[in-house]
Amino acid sequence: MKRRRFIALIGGALAAPFARGQPKVARLGLLTSSLPLRATAMEPFTAGLRGRGWNEGANLIIEGRAHEGNFAKALELAGELVKLRVDATLALGTNSAVAVRQISDRLPVVTSCGDPVAAGLARSLARPGGNVTGVAVYPRPEMFGKLVDLLHEVRPSLRDLAILWDFVPPGWPDGPIHLEALQQAAERLGIRSQFWMVHNEKDLLAALSAIDRGKFDALVVSATGGIHLQPALGGRIAEVVARRRLPAITNFANETFANAGCLLAYSPQVQEIFGRLAYFVDRVLRGASPGDLPIEQPTRFDLIINLKIAKALGLTIPQSVLLRADRVIE
Repeated sequence: MKRRRFIALIGGALAAPFARGQPKVARLGLLTSSLPLRATAMEPFTAGLRGRGWNEGANLIIEGRAHEGNFAKALELAGELVKLRVDATLALGTNSAVAVRQISDRLPVVTSCGDPVAAGLARSLARPGGNVTGVAVYPRPEMFGKLVDLLHEVRPSLRDLAILWDFVPPGWPDGPIHLEALQQAAERLGIRSQFWMVHNEKDLLAALSAIDRGKFDALVVSATGGIHLQPALGGRIAEVVARRRLPAITNFANETFANAGCLLAYSPQVQEIFGRLAYFVDRVLRGASPGDLPIEQPTRFDLIINLKIAKALGLTIPQSVLLRADRVIE
């Protein structure tokens, strides 16, 4: 009897911290550009949560909000989540994280964003020090130069580059740093570049009209900002890409890549990012301070090539590029 009682006491002592660290039912806010999220993102996230004891509908409620790249709307929706008294918020994209941070510097935030330090969301990757942690997708802006390098390999005659850029302030304080890296890479290769800041649909349509009239050889389309994610607007980009036979590249393998007629994506691996976000959400919901959780970086970037688009554009992808591809769409 004494032995059984001792084992029960030890078991209770070991289980107690877990019980104290996990609310009976947790409420997680989700702020993003568009909903629903693609299965390629949600499956590793929900699987990661389940593996850590969280099941939506049982002990986890997710309050999802989509702002469609509109920063004013992002601020409004962030305010809604704060009023709902969510235990933490998953903020996808710099603009989502910045919006939540502006509304509350106390609500724990897990994010995947470009450069959280440049965006003012963290003091450093190793020691965030505030209420934001997660994954820094582009902490080294020179990675955007890779987009230009790839386009130049696919079209060596590239001389004039168009850039559709929706990483615009105030939602994207780190946007100018990435754009500058992209422009510097073009300059290094002797390529003239022209960019359009895309705040809204009107901006995008004006930019596409100018690109359609211009003499451009290739196109960069920023992805995860919001505006380019909208299916109808992605379709408008695809129309110009097809008509002008422009090889296009994007920085994230999401709806922009799928809908905008992009030939290439040089993208952090989506599954890896969302798997790690589940880790951070679990830690925060169990009481860890975001400021004490080092922000991670992706360990893998994938080169994705759409050979259907290449054929439609009349392009032959060099073997040297094909051999480096992580995924080829045929």
